[in-house]
Amino acid sequence: MAIVVPHFHTALAIVAETNHVLTVPQSLVQSGWRGLAQHSPPLSLPPNCVAMLWHLRTQHDPVQQWLRGVIAEVASRTFDRLTC
Repeated sequence: MAIVVPHFHTALAIVAETNHVLTVPQSLVQSGWRGLAQHSPPLSLPPNCVAMLWHLRTQHDPVQQWLRGVIAEVASRTFDRLTC
């Protein structure tokens, strides 16, 4: 049975309470998170990629530029790469 959820942390909570398995970026889970075992996948997986999208009318808005910069900085510490 497959379950679709909108957030990785929701999926981790479900897996912690069931017999399901989950593949998530290693950067999102701490070893021993709620008693979950952590294993490397038995196959090569592509790196994570995250992208931001915004409307062109906000391209030069200083507040939007600042916010995108903050989000990119935090994401760069979490994900393998920031472009798809």
